[in-house]
Amino acid sequence: MPATHGAQAARATARHVRLLVALGAAVATALPVHAQWASWDQPAHIREVAGELAGRVRAGSAAQIFGEIEQCYRTQEQAITLGKPLEKCLIQDAVHSWVTADMFARMARDNPSRTVPPPQSVLQAMTERLIAVFRKYNVPEDKAVECMQAVRQEGLPAYAQALQPR
Repeated sequence: MPATHGAQAARATARHVRLLVALGAAVATALPVHAQWASWDQPAHIREVAGELAGRVRAGSAAQIFGEIEQCYRTQEQAITLGKPLEKCLIQDAVHSWVTADMFARMARDNPSRTVPPPQSVLQAMTERLIAVFRKYNVPEDKAVECMQAVRQEGLPAYAQALQPR
């Protein structure tokens, strides 16, 4: 992927991390009990999930991948804790949303006459889903932000690497 993709993704991530912080502030103060979470090697898990996602993206459409992510969340709906399977949903959602929003922004810029969804709508919807999960599992604001930063730092490069021709 071009170097500009990484910079654009980093800026988009920073904006959404700030949004998570702003929206998460109410969550952190309203939920006094904090979940135990990420006792596993989270960076390795993020890289693994992002790499798997890239493989699925090669074989399917963005809409199909979003459908799979939605099914992932539905499967984990009754989870008692935020474990690896649910974290997988979060990682896939964040990486795929960031990449899709970046793609929509490039498509709109390269061909203004083409109608594509606004990138902000993709990112806003993703942010709302992530916040709902973090809220449900009482994840402290600093841990939610830390998680999303790790997904950006570990997941996006792993995703890009997995897309490289072999």
